[in-house]
Amino acid sequence: MLKSINIMAAVLVLAGAISTSTFAADTPKAEAAARGQSIGTATVASNAPLPCPPANRGASATGTAPGTDHAACTTAKNNARDALRAQVPQTCAAYISSTKPCKVVN
Repeated sequence: MLKSINIMAAVLVLAGAISTSTFAADTPKAEAAARGQSIGTATVASNAPLPCPPANRGASATGTAPGTDHAACTTAKNNARDALRAQVPQTCAAYISSTKPCKVVN
């Protein structure tokens, strides 16, 4: 009986972690709205030359940071750049830039 309870608890914890991380990754704007945050966006230049693969040109990512001041905006943009660097090949990193302005959600 104890073994089955532990297994069920592990399944429930794992299911909660999966659904939470999926929600967080898919809805940065919804999270920001709940807490008063800045949302920044970073994009790979659409005219990035080779060796940045054409499929990665124009890719974008969003990042959030708590707060609504300039420092929070800068942090949100940096988070967006970091997220985008993790998604595209290193050959595209030099062509990533932040877009202005940050969106502030209270």
